[in-house]
Amino acid sequence: MKEKVLEKLKKIFLSNIFFYLLLTILIVLIFLYDYIYHNFSNITIDQLLYSLKESEGTSNEVLLTGFKYVMLRTTIFYILYIAVLSIIHRLIKVKTYIVARIKNKKVRFSLYPFSRITRFLLLIIIMLLTVMYMLNDSGILKKVLVGKSKFIEQNYVDPKKTIIKAPKKKRNLIHIYVESLEASFVSIKNGGAFNESVIPNLEQLALDNTNFSQNDKVGGAYMPFGGSWTIAGMVSQTAGVPLKVLSGIDNKYMGYGGFLPGTYSLGDILKENGYHNYLSIGSSAYFGGRKEYFTYHGYMIMIMQLSIN
Repeated sequence: MKEKVLEKLKKIFLSNIFFYLLLTILIVLIFLYDYIYHNFSNITIDQLLYSLKESEGTSNEVLLTGFKYVMLRTTIFYILYIAVLSIIHRLIKVKTYIVARIKNKKVRFSLYPFSRITRFLLLIIIMLLTVMYMLNDSGILKKVLVGKSKFIEQNYVDPKKTIIKAPKKKRNLIHIYVESLEASFVSIKNGGAFNESVIPNLEQLALDNTNFSQNDKVGGAYMPFGGSWTIAGMVSQTAGVPLKVLSGIDNKYMGYGGFLPGTYSLGDILKENGYHNYLSIGSSAYFGGRKEYFTYHGYMIMIMQLSIN
C-alpha cells in the first residue's frame, strides 16, 4: 500500500515538473518575442537567426537588458498565477467535471481542480496558438506561403561570367559604410521624410554626383529581404546578393571553410586586379561575422580605436 502511494506521488511530482517546465518555456518565449519585436523594430527572422548564431561582438548590455526584461515579467506572471489559484481554491469548493464520449466510452475530465490531462491539453493549445501567432507576426508564414522571389533571377549579373577590365592607371576606391544612415533623412522634395534635410551636405553630394537610387530622387538602393541589417547590407553592397540565413543549405551562398564561398564580391575583383584592400572599423570586427566575410573576400582588417571627448 505504501509503495502504491509513493508511486502515485512520484507520478504527480514528475507530471507537475514537466507541466511547469513547459509553461515556463512558453512564458519565456512570449516575453522574449515581445522584447525583441518591440525593442528592435522591423527586425526580420533572418536577422534574428543570424544574430543568434553570430552574436560575438554584440554588446553585453543588450543581452543583460533582455534577460532582465524576460525574468522580471516571468516572475510577475508566476506571482499572479499563484495568487489567482489561491483565490479560486478559496472561492470554489465543488469539483467540476466535463464528460466526453469517445468510442461509446465516457471519459471524464476534471475542470476544477484541473486534471493533469486537462492542464496539458490547455497548455498545448495555448502553445500552438502562440507559435502560430509568432510565425505569422514575424513573417515566416508569409515567407513560406508566398514562395520564391524572382528578383535575383531577373536582376543579378554573375561577375564571374562578366568580362571586367581594369584600366592600366588605377585609382583608389573608398567605400564608406555609415550605420543607420538612410535616404529618409533627406528633404521631402528629394524623396526623404523631413521638411528640412537632416543631412543637407550629403543630400547635395547625392544631387551633384552619381546617385544609385531605386527612384528618380535620392531614394537609396532597393533593399531586398536579407539586406537590411549591418553585415547583410555590407554583403548586398559588395556581392550583390542578400544574406539568406533560411536558405543557408544552398551551397551557392553558404558553405564550410569560408563566408559565402560561392560569391564573387567586390573585394575578390579588386584583389585580382592588383588592389590592396583594407577594411577600417572602429568597433569589434567580429560583430556579425564581418571579419570572416571581408578577410575571406580579399580584405585586410584594420581596427581603429575611436574616442569621443
